Amino acid sequence: MRNLAFIFLTISLFSCNSQKLAKDADFDVSTLTTVELREKFLVDILNKDQIVRENEVATNEQFGYESKKHLEARNEVVKYDRIHLPKIEAYLEEFGYPNKQEFSEDAVITPWLIIHHAQSETSPRRRNFKYIYSAYLKEDIDGNALSFYLNRIHEREYGERYKSATALKESEEIELLIELLELTEEAEKLRSSLL
Repeated sequence: MRNLAFIFLTISLFSCNSQKLAKDADFDVSTLTTVELREKFLVDILNKDQIVRENEVATNEQFGYESKKHLEARNEVVKYDRIHLPKIEAYLEEFGYPNKQEFSEDAVITPWLIIHHAQSETSPRRRNFKYIYSAYLKEDIDGNALSFYLNRIHEREYGERYKSATALKESEEIELLIELLELTEEAEKLRSSLL
């Protein structure tokens, strides 16, 4: 009898958690009618992202990389990455990239971070390049963030980060990566649209 009660409780908790995740994934960004609501939306996503990542690191340290507990924690990271990416993409499509004048540093970095964490190969990074590059051009994110982002695309497509034979300035590395990744035309359009 105790086993049946435990099984029922476990199934109930799993069902509630699954329903909550589905509800989270289906959030309608058009309800974010004020900067304050958008700020909260972005920071909440950032906090959830960091909590599951910190838990994964702690679980790895405590139980080991190949442990069942670490695998469960890793799966939780993947699950939240899959929930957060479409929410951030919907946000960007509706409102554009958050700017430093209206949003906190945490809110501003959230779209970059969530896209950077995307589990799939390169398509989310390429698909959202226009938002990330525009944020860089408007100085809402810095060159280090853009360089890191472009290097992540390079790593996913070529199996390694770009390594220059000579030392490059950050701006030179960014331009070189844009060229190597065949994003020059899109980058030029974005630059000219801001003039």
